[in-house]
Amino acid sequence: MYRNKYKIVNKRRFFVSIIILSLLAMSIFSLIINITVQASEFAAKKVTEVYVVQEGDTLWDIAAKAESKDDIREIISIIKKENNLASDEHIQPGQVLYLSFAIDKNK
Repeated sequence: MYRNKYKIVNKRRFFVSIIILSLLAMSIFSLIINITVQASEFAAKKVTEVYVVQEGDTLWDIAAKAESKDDIREIISIIKKENNLASDEHIQPGQVLYLSFAIDKNK
């Protein structure tokens, strides 16, 4: 005679365990997806140059040094967006800015 070795003794405990394991698996899957998305967003940012703000620099000065034909106001907007700067936030000497365009060092 064949007997079932594994008998579910407490059905409520079994179903609660299944639900907990499912939630845990979904949480891990969600975390993996989130990390993957963040990594791809970081890779999508094409940082051409890292610029360290010098004493007396303004965003206008930095934008004026950009090797770009765009309007300086548009370049300032791009710098603020790429570096998560608030519209009224001032830059400080020693602050690092990540730029997606090259800077003309001679300007």
